[in-house]
Amino acid sequence: MRQPLAVLLVLCALASPIQAGPTPVAHLVAIDGKVSVKPVNAAWKPASLNQADYQGDHLKTDGSSLAALEFTVGGKIGLNEGTEIEITGTRDVQDVTQRDATSTLVLKAGTIWAKFTKQQEQFKIQTESTTIGIRGTEFVVEDDGGETTVSVLEGLVDVADAQGIVKAVPGDVVAVRRGQRAQRRQYKVDDLRKRLDGKRGRLSRFFQGHLKRHPGPRPGAGPRPGARPRPTPKPGSSPARVTPRRPR
Repeated sequence: MRQPLAVLLVLCALASPIQAGPTPVAHLVAIDGKVSVKPVNAAWKPASLNQADYQGDHLKTDGSSLAALEFTVGGKIGLNEGTEIEITGTRDVQDVTQRDATSTLVLKAGTIWAKFTKQQEQFKIQTESTTIGIRGTEFVVEDDGGETTVSVLEGLVDVADAQGIVKAVPGDVVAVRRGQRAQRRQYKVDDLRKRLDGKRGRLSRFFQGHLKRHPGPRPGAGPRPGARPRPTPKPGSSPARVTPRRPR
């Protein structure tokens, strides 16, 4: 009886599904200086270039460092000096904008410069003062602990305040304090970009330089969510034959 029982146990073990590890939601694609990461239930430690980042991770730059992060849903952010962020899920964030986001970043302190195009899923950024819904855009978020300022350079951004949603367009600068109505100022986009370049010049040069050198997704990042996998040929099958076109 022992031998059949042992065989049965082995078969059950083989039939059990293998538990996959957590899926990365972002990668650290550029570093200038010292960057630290705090995984879930762990202490702060030095971050490394191209490291995978997961839901629940905290990242921060020191007072003289910069970093750039690429998200698997599409989009990149540049972290200014003295900035801390947390990557969370939508269950942890109040859905003020009433949109179905699946990825969320919490800006604890500091400044981020963001560029989101063709993201596969909705994305939000939250601070103590507001929640920001992204619809394919370039913008800068600054948070000093009491007020959040959102400067829009491209696309559209939904900024939540005490009375609802402010739909910010290129050239808008929206300032929000917790529990108060947002204040909006409008500039020409070129003038606003010059103001931001003057105020956050080092971050602008670092982040824009990275975007120019790496305009596409990170090499080896794999297919975007929702992409169709390539069919796997059956063992022993011959490769597909390609018929050359006749010259006209």
